[in-house]
Parts: sequence; structure tokens; C-alpha cells
Amino acid sequence: MGGKKWYDGFTFGSQRDVYNPWSIINYLKLKEFKPYWANTSSNSLVSKLIQEGTAEIKMNMETLLEQGQIETPIDPG
Repeated sequence: MGGKKWYDGFTFGSQRDVYNPWSIINYLKLKEFKPYWANTSSNSLVSKLIQEGTAEIKMNMETLLEQGQIETPIDPG
């Protein structure tokens, strides 16, 4: 399995199915479907949240690390 069923890209406004250029380049180079984008970011935000976050944030992170689930509202800004 791969392609659109496996990873259907991003949505920007009304533009749908925008694919990550890094994933496209690597697929064309290696001819293999893989989550190329998965290791392209750092964990600095998670580290900062654990070090500087509130007790509630730390408890939520612990829940997630234990394979639990959390619910939280999203502020669209």
C-alpha cells in the first residue's frame, strides 16, 4: 500500500492534496513509499513543554507516553 491511500497530503485553504516536497523527491529517488517526512523535525518543543510546562501539561505528556489519550480544545488563533 502507498501513495494517496497511505498519505493524502496537506490542505491549505481550499487547495487539497498538497504533498511534502521532501517525500516526493525521496520517492522519485528511491522508488519506495516510506514516511520520509517523519524524521525531519526535532523534539525541541516536547522537551520545552516537559521542562517549562504546567503540571497539567506534564501530566498530559505522561499520559501520552503511556499510550493513553487526552482531549484538549484547539484555539485557531
